[in-house]
Amino acid sequence: MYIPTKPLIGVFTCLAFIQGCSDSSDSPQKELIDPAIAFAESAAIEVNKRQQEAWNNLDAEGEAAVNHYPFIRISGGSLIVFEAYETYRNIVEAISLPNLVTTEWDHTAWDELEVFQSSPTKVHLSGRFSRINKDGEKYLSTETVRIVIKDQDQWGIKVRSTYPLTTPDEINDTGSDEITVAESAAMEVLQKYILAWNNRDSTTLSELHHYPSILLQGINLHRFNTPEDYVSYQENEVFHGLDYAEWDHSYMNEVEVIKSGIDTVHLAVECEDINVIGESCGSGEKGIWIITEVGNEWRIHARSLF
Repeated sequence: MYIPTKPLIGVFTCLAFIQGCSDSSDSPQKELIDPAIAFAESAAIEVNKRQQEAWNNLDAEGEAAVNHYPFIRISGGSLIVFEAYETYRNIVEAISLPNLVTTEWDHTAWDELEVFQSSPTKVHLSGRFSRINKDGEKYLSTETVRIVIKDQDQWGIKVRSTYPLTTPDEINDTGSDEITVAESAAMEVLQKYILAWNNRDSTTLSELHHYPSILLQGINLHRFNTPEDYVSYQENEVFHGLDYAEWDHSYMNEVEVIKSGIDTVHLAVECEDINVIGESCGSGEKGIWIITEVGNEWRIHARSLF
């Protein structure tokens, strides 16, 4: 069993993953100023502002139109895939908006919205928004992570992972013991993943996922409904590709907690791929891992890699 031992430049114990030792055309650019990335980030933020505007106008069609389909929602340990625009619009129109207008709600506003990873075709954002009553007071708030992609020359939201609404005071309680336990559990999942990955142990890797599970590789969506689906993907597509690459093992050189709650942790990760003579090969990969607790088990529910 190989366990990486090279010192980290990140903030956590040495961890890793890889989907092949290659220089992906969708990998984030390293230039300090890249017009393509600057445009992508601006477009992603604008999409989320349009989503909020539609919500405030009780516009179910506008709310549904800002997404790319299939569209994924993650909340409270659940992952739901909306296959089509009509399905999501009908739910918003029949359930979400009517339930909203029976409360003290007047409008919703972003408290913060920022980019933490990006490429010319995909942007990862984190944010916080609040519901505001007619007196201008925030009475409910929540945090969210959004994945926005450019597909068929259109920018749209592909994944929304959001925590349950709570009071503004409660949402700031990020140092609680429960949050610390959640973050530790998520990091342990990553540790198990790197051990299984570097040993090409597809069975163990499949056991580290909740189902359904999704992988957004670039802008391409892979869905796994069962452990068997995941094993087949690893064996036939991923591991098979390693036979023709220089890759020997991987390690994580950076891990950052983006958003965390008692049942969901979002981790921004960056890996490095090492060849048989101990040198870095390719550019590695960045991405976000969404790790959730379901049935007292912490496992991977979604990943989005560049």
